[in-house]
Amino acid sequence: MKATLYFDGACIPNPGPMGIGAYIEGTDGKPLAEISEKLEGDGTNNIAEYTAVIRGMEKGLELGVKDLMIRGDSNLVVQQLLGKFRVREPRLRPLLQRVQELAGEYHTIDVQWIPREQNKRADALSTRPFATPKTGQEPLGSKPSAREHSILCPKCSKPCTLTIQTFKDGSEHIRQECPEHGYVGYAPNVEPFLSMARSATSKP
Repeated sequence: MKATLYFDGACIPNPGPMGIGAYIEGTDGKPLAEISEKLEGDGTNNIAEYTAVIRGMEKGLELGVKDLMIRGDSNLVVQQLLGKFRVREPRLRPLLQRVQELAGEYHTIDVQWIPREQNKRADALSTRPFATPKTGQEPLGSKPSAREHSILCPKCSKPCTLTIQTFKDGSEHIRQECPEHGYVGYAPNVEPFLSMARSATSKP
C-alpha cells in the first residue's frame, strides 16, 4: 500500500514544551490516520519534528503501508533526512537513527519539502495539545506566524539573506539564502521577515 505522511512539530516557546502532529493520507486523498500528541519534557522544534516523523512512520507500518512519501515544511529536517545536511545537534542523532531503522522496514521511502501553506493540517495537529480548555484556541505566541524561525545557515550558523521571490502564480515567498552555501529554504511570510526581505529586495 502507498501513502503520504505529513509531519510537523511545535515548541512553545523554543526551546520548551513540545507538540507533534502527523497525518497519513492514502492515494485517494482520504486520511488513514492522525496523530496529535504533547511530548514529555522540554525540547526544540527540530526534536518535535523528528518525533512526528517517527510516530508517523510507526503508524504507517501498523496500517500496512509499504511505500511511503514523507512531506514536511522543515527544510533542515528534510535535508537531513535526505543526507544533504549534517546532523550537528547531538539530541537529533538518535532520532535520525530511529528514522533510518524504520525506513528499512518499508519497500520505498521518499522525502519531500513542501511550503508551510501545504502543511496546514499537520501544523494544526502539532499545536492542538496547546489549546486552552476554555476557548479551544492556541495560547498567544503558539501560532505558526509567531513561532521562532532561525535565519542562520544550518551548515555554518551565519546569517542568511532574505529576499522576496515571486512564483509563477503571483504569490510572494521569502527566499532564505546563505551567502556562502546558497539556497537554504523559505522563511514564514510574517514580520519581521517580510520587512527584512522587502528591504533587501529593493536595494539596487
